[in-house]
Amino acid sequence: MSASGSAAVTIHSASLNQVASSRTVEIPSYDRERLEDVGFLASMTFVLMCNYHQTGHFGGPTAYMPYTVATHLAGPENGGMTFDYRRPKHPFADKFMLAGGHNAPATYALWMIMGEALARKHAITGDERYKADPKASMLSIDALGFRRGAGALATILEENDLVDHPTMAQAKIRGIRALSGHSETTDLTNDVNGGPSGIGIATAAGKAAFWDMMGADPSLKIIAIEGEFALTSGHSQEFKTQAVAQRVGKRLRVLMSYNNAGIDDELVGSVVKEDTYRIEDQWSSYGWNVFKVDDATNYDQVVGALKTMEDWDEDDRRPMIVVGKTVKGFWPGAKDG
Repeated sequence: MSASGSAAVTIHSASLNQVASSRTVEIPSYDRERLEDVGFLASMTFVLMCNYHQTGHFGGPTAYMPYTVATHLAGPENGGMTFDYRRPKHPFADKFMLAGGHNAPATYALWMIMGEALARKHAITGDERYKADPKASMLSIDALGFRRGAGALATILEENDLVDHPTMAQAKIRGIRALSGHSETTDLTNDVNGGPSGIGIATAAGKAAFWDMMGADPSLKIIAIEGEFALTSGHSQEFKTQAVAQRVGKRLRVLMSYNNAGIDDELVGSVVKEDTYRIEDQWSSYGWNVFKVDDATNYDQVVGALKTMEDWDEDDRRPMIVVGKTVKGFWPGAKDG
């Protein structure tokens, strides 16, 4: 039972013959309150960061946050990632792909919270287990680096007479890290240069197939997050067929943030209303193993979906996708907006 006291959630499935089914899944043991707290802090951090710079996407990252937090912190036994923040590029860590690259503020903020937690724990205890190389970590000072180049960051504190301000002391450790507007492979656990139009998802099938070809441990997995509109691109369709053809199975797990809220709807009518289309059927028709959750901003449902994929029969060679209903601009605890 989760810390919330809930015992089970409903996970929906879509089959090749377009027949929908549902199953009741026991919520695994995990610290829901901790994940919600981290998600709230990360949301606060990236909204502050983007508002300060007057740039960046707010809607998508807020919708992604429960996915990004759960994949990093739910634990591998529950379908979360196996990784080490101190060695994020370890060759035998799970591969995390923020394919929806515009949503980088969500992961930047999460990594800042995690980096700060390790740094403060190390400072208090002196325990080397909590020591992370600041050159690899992200720290709170790096919020100043969002969408600023290294050249500007080298002098920004001096130009504003803040070099010796106590709040800016972290900058003396290794400077301020420049953070791009899109996800990049240099970013902590992220393993893709993501951006618009689904370009980040295209390599996910190949990464999963490579591990199969190399005989890697079956527990290793690729987790990729993307929104529904980016997954309509041409290379996304090729990705769907490649993953099925390579029979990558549960090694590949896609988390779709489905909110049916494209930014161009008022201009070109890009949003297809839900009464005319079932996006799960598109993926099942390609031969994917499709799951759906009613609320992907609910940590119990997200972790329940991750656990379902983790426990799935590895002999089923269909790649996996979770279609999770999200809300652009979602805020923890908010009601009716």
